[in-house]
Amino acid sequence: MANGQSTLIEVPANGRNQTLLVGAGSNPRIANTPWSEYQEELTDQLETNSNGKYVVDHLVVSHNHTDHISYVDDILNDDTIVVRNLYFNGIRNEINAENHLNSAVTSSTSTAAVREGDRFTVGEATVDVLNPDSSADEVENNPRSTVMDRNSIVLHVQHDSGDVLTTGDIRGTQEASLAQDYNSQLSSVDILIASHHGTSSSSEAVVTDGILDATGPQTVIISNSNQMSTSQTDRYAPDCAVFSRADDRNIPVYWTAVHGEIQFTGESFSRTETEAGVSDPDDLQSRLPYSC
Repeated sequence: MANGQSTLIEVPANGRNQTLLVGAGSNPRIANTPWSEYQEELTDQLETNSNGKYVVDHLVVSHNHTDHISYVDDILNDDTIVVRNLYFNGIRNEINAENHLNSAVTSSTSTAAVREGDRFTVGEATVDVLNPDSSADEVENNPRSTVMDRNSIVLHVQHDSGDVLTTGDIRGTQEASLAQDYNSQLSSVDILIASHHGTSSSSEAVVTDGILDATGPQTVIISNSNQMSTSQTDRYAPDCAVFSRADDRNIPVYWTAVHGEIQFTGESFSRTETEAGVSDPDDLQSRLPYSC
């Protein structure tokens, strides 16, 4: 997904397994992956219903940025795919994706803006929405990237086999709030999806000590490229510090730029694909395209 993100969670249920797809985007400035390639990768992982159509039970658009939404309208317009539920944060920016997506939604898809405190189920799993809070209701048509990022939808997916925390593009301030408000709940997190692709902004760090200490994850996943922006202060590649903080806690890191498609299975969430590289944070840090 280059520096984009698309995470598919499949959960046992009566009949076919149910699915939660969080994000479906890739930044075209870095990778111009054709829809056909993404569609093939996605449908290879999906089960079909009695009509022979692939089913996404829940599709969550964490926020309104291209690297998280660029394939969403294609999914909704694909006659071979059924989307049961579509969730977004309800905040519009210059992309104005909510209107665009609504034009592609059929009567078979339920849509909703979600907020902290909302809950839904995916098969045997429970999904709690931890961000954004109700203050997002006051934000309208804001083009600022950081406003969209900090109002990303954060999901805590809980199942007997383990828990996953998806964080969208939140920054350190929101990570600190999650660590404070949900400390005991988040202590069961097994897989932490690195916020903002593991890349800090000029003013706020990501994948901070606070969120790592609160979650104590078995694994951190970074969905990002290993390329530089034209600006040294606005890297696409992840931060040195993210790898250092994980290394200090002996947390394995999997990074899409090195490992490609990353798959885990339940219970201990063990890797199911042949590793394309090691998961030692210190080794991965040495592969960054800049000096730490």
